[in-house]
Amino acid sequence: DHVPLLVRGLRFILFIPRCSLVRPHLITYVFIPLFLLILEHAPKRVWMLVPLAVLWVNVHGLEYPVMYLIVGAYVLEDLVHRLRGAEAPRPWRLACAALIMGTVFLTPHGARLPQLVFTPLTYAASVIQEYQPVKPVDFTWMKLVPTFQTAFNLIMYLAGFAGFVALLRRQLRLSHLVLLAGGILVATKGSRFMYEGALLALPVLRATAPLWAMLPARASP
Repeated sequence: DHVPLLVRGLRFILFIPRCSLVRPHLITYVFIPLFLLILEHAPKRVWMLVPLAVLWVNVHGLEYPVMYLIVGAYVLEDLVHRLRGAEAPRPWRLACAALIMGTVFLTPHGARLPQLVFTPLTYAASVIQEYQPVKPVDFTWMKLVPTFQTAFNLIMYLAGFAGFVALLRRQLRLSHLVLLAGGILVATKGSRFMYEGALLALPVLRATAPLWAMLPARASP
Protein backbone atom coordinates (compact mmCIF):
# COMPACT_ATOMS: atom_id res chain seq x y z
CA ASP A 1 0.00 0.00 0.00
CA HIS A 2 1.54 3.28 -1.14
CA VAL A 3 -0.75 5.59 0.83
CA PRO A 4 1.48 7.50 3.26
CA LEU A 5 1.28 6.39 6.86
CA LEU A 6 0.92 10.04 7.84
CA VAL A 7 -2.36 10.37 5.95
CA ARG A 8 -3.68 7.22 7.60
CA GLY A 9 -2.83 8.56 11.02
CA LEU A 10 -4.47 11.90 10.29
CA ARG A 11 -7.65 10.21 9.12
CA PHE A 12 -7.66 8.15 12.32
CA ILE A 13 -7.40 11.29 14.44
CA LEU A 14 -10.06 12.99 12.35
CA PHE A 15 -12.71 10.28 12.42
CA ILE A 16 -12.40 8.68 15.86
CA PRO A 17 -14.45 11.38 17.67
CA ARG A 18 -17.16 11.33 15.01
CA CYS A 19 -17.45 7.55 14.91
CA SER A 20 -18.14 7.43 18.65
CA LEU A 21 -21.63 8.79 17.91
CA VAL A 22 -24.20 6.28 16.69
CA ARG A 23 -25.97 8.43 14.13
CA PRO A 24 -26.95 8.13 10.42
CA HIS A 25 -23.79 9.93 9.31
CA LEU A 26 -21.86 6.70 9.96
CA ILE A 27 -23.38 5.08 6.89
CA THR A 28 -22.29 8.08 4.83
CA TYR A 29 -18.70 7.59 5.98
CA VAL A 30 -18.92 4.00 4.71
CA PHE A 31 -20.78 4.71 1.48
CA ILE A 32 -18.53 7.53 0.25
CA PRO A 33 -15.45 5.25 0.06
CA LEU A 34 -17.61 2.40 -1.26
CA PHE A 35 -18.97 4.52 -4.11
CA LEU A 36 -15.47 5.79 -4.88
CA LEU A 37 -14.08 2.25 -4.85
CA ILE A 38 -16.60 0.93 -7.37
CA LEU A 39 -16.52 3.97 -9.67
CA GLU A 40 -12.73 4.11 -9.53
CA HIS A 41 -11.76 0.45 -9.78
CA ALA A 42 -14.86 -1.49 -10.90
CA PRO A 43 -16.84 0.78 -13.28
CA LYS A 44 -18.41 -2.28 -14.94
CA ARG A 45 -20.19 -2.96 -11.64
CA VAL A 46 -21.68 0.51 -11.32
CA TRP A 47 -25.12 -1.14 -11.35
CA MET A 48 -24.40 -2.28 -7.79
CA LEU A 49 -24.57 1.34 -6.68
CA VAL A 50 -28.27 1.63 -7.53
CA PRO A 51 -29.57 -0.48 -4.59
CA LEU A 52 -26.82 0.96 -2.38
CA ALA A 53 -27.99 4.46 -3.27
CA VAL A 54 -31.54 3.53 -2.25
CA LEU A 55 -30.24 2.43 1.14
CA TRP A 56 -28.06 5.54 1.49
CA VAL A 57 -30.81 8.08 0.83
CA ASN A 58 -33.21 6.26 3.15
CA VAL A 59 -30.77 6.18 6.07
CA HIS A 60 -29.07 9.57 5.59
CA GLY A 61 -31.05 11.30 2.86
CA LEU A 62 -29.75 14.83 3.42
CA GLU A 63 -26.34 13.67 2.18
CA TYR A 64 -27.66 13.03 -1.33
CA PRO A 65 -25.77 16.07 -2.76
CA VAL A 66 -22.51 14.31 -1.83
CA MET A 67 -23.71 11.21 -3.68
CA TYR A 68 -24.60 13.40 -6.65
CA LEU A 69 -21.14 14.98 -6.55
CA ILE A 70 -19.39 11.60 -6.59
CA VAL A 71 -21.45 10.14 -9.43
CA GLY A 72 -21.47 13.42 -11.35
CA ALA A 73 -17.66 13.71 -11.22
CA TYR A 74 -17.20 10.37 -12.98
CA VAL A 75 -20.06 10.97 -15.41
CA LEU A 76 -18.49 14.29 -16.40
CA GLU A 77 -15.11 12.62 -16.90
CA ASP A 78 -16.76 9.89 -18.98
CA LEU A 79 -18.50 12.43 -21.19
CA VAL A 80 -15.28 14.39 -21.75
CA HIS A 81 -13.49 11.19 -22.78
CA ARG A 82 -16.23 10.44 -25.27
CA LEU A 83 -16.06 13.92 -26.76
CA ARG A 84 -12.34 13.43 -27.25
CA GLY A 85 -12.91 10.03 -28.81
CA ALA A 86 -10.71 8.38 -26.21
CA GLU A 87 -13.39 5.99 -25.02
CA ALA A 88 -16.19 4.04 -26.66
CA PRO A 89 -19.73 5.09 -25.65
CA ARG A 90 -21.16 3.20 -22.69
CA PRO A 91 -24.82 4.31 -22.46
CA TRP A 92 -25.56 1.71 -19.76
CA ARG A 93 -23.22 3.53 -17.38
CA LEU A 94 -25.08 6.78 -17.96
CA ALA A 95 -28.36 4.95 -17.41
CA CYS A 96 -27.08 3.60 -14.08
CA ALA A 97 -25.96 7.09 -13.07
CA ALA A 98 -29.43 8.43 -13.87
CA LEU A 99 -31.03 5.69 -11.77
CA ILE A 100 -28.68 6.42 -8.87
CA MET A 101 -29.57 10.10 -8.92
CA GLY A 102 -33.25 9.23 -9.18
CA THR A 103 -33.16 7.26 -5.93
CA VAL A 104 -33.50 10.54 -4.03
CA PHE A 105 -37.25 10.28 -4.73
CA LEU A 106 -37.49 6.73 -3.32
CA THR A 107 -37.87 7.72 0.32
CA PRO A 108 -40.92 8.33 2.52
CA HIS A 109 -40.40 12.05 1.83
CA GLY A 110 -40.87 11.59 -1.90
CA ALA A 111 -40.24 14.79 -3.84
CA ARG A 112 -39.83 16.79 -0.61
CA LEU A 113 -36.38 15.41 0.24
CA PRO A 114 -34.47 17.36 -2.45
CA GLN A 115 -35.99 20.57 -1.10
CA LEU A 116 -34.93 19.91 2.50
CA VAL A 117 -31.26 20.40 1.61
CA PHE A 118 -31.94 24.01 0.72
CA THR A 119 -33.50 24.79 4.10
CA PRO A 120 -31.50 27.70 5.61
CA LEU A 121 -29.29 26.68 8.53
CA THR A 122 -29.31 30.12 10.11
CA TYR A 123 -31.14 29.04 13.25
CA ALA A 124 -29.35 25.66 13.48
CA ALA A 125 -25.96 27.41 13.19
CA SER A 126 -26.90 29.72 16.07
CA VAL A 127 -27.37 26.81 18.48
CA ILE A 128 -25.21 24.03 16.99
CA GLN A 129 -21.53 24.86 16.60
CA GLU A 130 -20.80 22.24 13.93
CA TYR A 131 -23.25 23.94 11.55
CA GLN A 132 -21.50 27.29 11.74
CA PRO A 133 -19.74 28.20 8.47
CA VAL A 134 -15.99 27.60 8.53
CA LYS A 135 -13.92 30.76 8.16
CA PRO A 136 -11.01 30.77 5.67
CA VAL A 137 -8.60 31.43 8.54
CA ASP A 138 -9.63 28.11 10.11
CA PHE A 139 -7.99 26.26 7.24
CA THR A 140 -4.63 27.78 8.18
CA TRP A 141 -4.54 26.39 11.72
CA MET A 142 -1.49 24.32 12.45
CA LYS A 143 -0.89 23.19 16.01
CA LEU A 144 1.59 20.73 17.43
CA VAL A 145 -1.29 19.05 19.23
CA PRO A 146 -3.11 16.79 16.68
CA THR A 147 -6.49 18.52 16.86
CA PHE A 148 -9.42 17.80 14.55
CA GLN A 149 -8.87 21.00 12.56
CA THR A 150 -5.12 20.40 12.22
CA ALA A 151 -5.66 16.83 11.00
CA PHE A 152 -8.18 17.97 8.41
CA ASN A 153 -5.99 20.84 7.21
CA LEU A 154 -2.97 18.57 6.78
CA ILE A 155 -5.00 16.04 4.80
CA MET A 156 -6.26 18.74 2.45
CA TYR A 157 -2.81 20.33 2.12
CA LEU A 158 -1.35 16.96 1.14
CA ALA A 159 -4.19 16.36 -1.31
CA GLY A 160 -3.77 19.82 -2.80
CA PHE A 161 -0.02 19.34 -3.20
CA ALA A 162 -0.48 15.93 -4.79
CA GLY A 163 -3.13 17.28 -7.15
CA PHE A 164 -0.95 20.24 -8.13
CA VAL A 165 2.02 18.03 -8.98
CA ALA A 166 -0.23 15.65 -10.92
CA LEU A 167 -1.62 18.63 -12.83
CA LEU A 168 1.88 19.76 -13.76
CA ARG A 169 2.58 16.26 -15.03
CA ARG A 170 -0.76 16.16 -16.87
CA GLN A 171 -1.77 13.14 -14.82
CA LEU A 172 -4.61 14.69 -12.83
CA ARG A 173 -7.94 13.09 -13.65
CA LEU A 174 -10.93 15.37 -14.09
CA SER A 175 -13.03 13.33 -11.67
CA HIS A 176 -10.38 13.66 -8.96
CA LEU A 177 -10.17 17.41 -9.47
CA VAL A 178 -13.95 17.78 -9.23
CA LEU A 179 -14.08 15.65 -6.07
CA LEU A 180 -11.26 17.57 -4.40
CA ALA A 181 -12.81 20.95 -5.25
CA GLY A 182 -16.22 19.71 -4.15
CA GLY A 183 -14.78 18.39 -0.89
CA ILE A 184 -13.24 21.77 -0.10
CA LEU A 185 -16.53 23.51 -0.87
CA VAL A 186 -18.49 21.06 1.28
CA ALA A 187 -16.07 21.56 4.18
CA THR A 188 -16.67 25.32 4.21
CA LYS A 189 -20.31 24.72 5.12
CA GLY A 190 -19.41 23.76 8.68
CA SER A 191 -17.12 21.53 10.73
CA ARG A 192 -19.86 18.89 10.52
CA PHE A 193 -19.06 18.48 6.82
CA MET A 194 -15.26 18.35 7.01
CA TYR A 195 -15.40 14.57 7.28
CA GLU A 196 -17.04 14.32 3.89
CA GLY A 197 -14.45 16.73 2.51
CA ALA A 198 -11.60 14.56 3.77
CA LEU A 199 -13.14 11.42 2.25
CA LEU A 200 -13.64 13.10 -1.11
CA ALA A 201 -9.90 13.82 -1.19
CA LEU A 202 -9.09 10.09 -1.12
CA PRO A 203 -9.00 9.55 -4.92
CA VAL A 204 -6.41 12.24 -5.60
CA LEU A 205 -4.30 11.03 -2.67
CA ARG A 206 -4.48 7.42 -3.82
CA ALA A 207 -3.89 8.14 -7.51
CA THR A 208 -0.87 10.30 -6.83
CA ALA A 209 0.61 7.92 -4.25
CA PRO A 210 3.69 7.28 -6.46
CA LEU A 211 4.69 10.87 -5.70
CA TRP A 212 5.76 9.68 -2.28
CA ALA A 213 8.17 7.29 -3.94
CA MET A 214 10.25 10.33 -4.88
CA LEU A 215 11.24 10.73 -1.24
CA PRO A 216 14.74 9.45 -0.46
CA ALA A 217 14.72 5.79 0.41
CA ARG A 218 15.98 4.77 3.81
CA ALA A 219 19.33 3.08 3.61
CA SER A 220 19.43 -0.63 4.40
CA PRO A 221 21.20 -1.53 7.65
